[in-house]
Amino acid sequence: EVRELVLPVPRTLREIIRKRLAPMTPSGRAVALALALSRFNLDVDLLCEVTSLDEGAVLSGLDELVSNRLVREVHRGGADRFELDRNRVADVLIDETAPEEVVRLHRRIANGIEVRHRRRTDAVVEALAHHFALGLWPAKAVPYLTQSAEKLSQRAFVAEALSRIDRALALEPEARRYLTLDEADRRLADLLLARAKALVHLGRWKD
Repeated sequence: EVRELVLPVPRTLREIIRKRLAPMTPSGRAVALALALSRFNLDVDLLCEVTSLDEGAVLSGLDELVSNRLVREVHRGGADRFELDRNRVADVLIDETAPEEVVRLHRRIANGIEVRHRRRTDAVVEALAHHFALGLWPAKAVPYLTQSAEKLSQRAFVAEALSRIDRALALEPEARRYLTLDEADRRLADLLLARAKALVHLGRWKD
């Protein structure tokens, strides 16, 4: 849903980025990839969990990336977090990573965020929906996509909410395998009702 709107990196720019990334250490590249995939600014603890590196290796990787002006530090919520500073670098890193590894890392990011915000997931529901969906975990993605749609609707972002509902409906057949039949049918009915309300709001009567 997210990356399909990203324009391809021109070949010349891709080669420049490859050359810039080539000298990176394995730790630096692992940290950069985690940050490239994340929709949530990651702190050192979460980077350790996602990359399976120890704290020293993560800090070394961050120093390398900051020195090369690829990562910036963001002080938010009383904690230091980090984000990749170059969108095109992120595109190249992701494109050159095996799809199964990308899926695995999305799952790790989603799990880490969910555990840390288990009492207030509404604050990070968009990130959870994104990462569980791209981590191919429908049973978790569908509820968070539904919550994200509700939150967007309340803020009058109905078109954006509809896109989350449609994504949830696409994943629903797989997600229902992990629910009782009654619960699965109830959730499906709620999604279809929410979709109908969104379409009416947007004046899309024929859909």
